Amino acid sequence: MRTEKTLILAARNGDKEAFSELVRLCDQRVMAVLSGMFANREDALDVYQDTFISAFRGLPKFNYECSFTTWIYRIAVNTGMSFRRKRGRRPSILET
Repeated sequence: MRTEKTLILAARNGDKEAFSELVRLCDQRVMAVLSGMFANREDALDVYQDTFISAFRGLPKFNYECSFTTWIYRIAVNTGMSFRRKRGRRPSILET
């Protein structure tokens, strides 16, 4: 099994399997965090997907000051908060 650092380096160089391994290391925990933020499972799944897309795009900026897991959690929380801000408060069908 490759180390987190070697997986990150490989993923930065385009190794999709390495990025998949990184995702597998933390995907369940990320989903748990997002499920706690959103009552609606579909919203949590949307943010989950956006989180890993952002992480993939942000790999060149990863600086090893923290673990990949800590970094991805921060991305998940920030992505979730941004999702909430963009969506705003939707009026209920029952509201008139």
